[in-house]
Amino acid sequence: MSGHWNTQDTITEERLTKALEVLSSVVAEHGEKHLPLLRMIEGQLAQLRARKERREQAPALPETMEKVA
Repeated sequence: MSGHWNTQDTITEERLTKALEVLSSVVAEHGEKHLPLLRMIEGQLAQLRARKERREQAPALPETMEKVA
């Protein structure tokens, strides 16, 4: 692992959702010791969705600021 991000390393909502599906299966099959990882991915997905929602609401803001200036 070089520490550099490739485009294939981008964290997306789809990748996090797929990770949750896989981790849910792992927890079901191998026990609750893997729950912390599942919870971490759930948190990342929630943060990603919150950022996405803020970005979708933000475009109107610069237009408003230009009118004020």
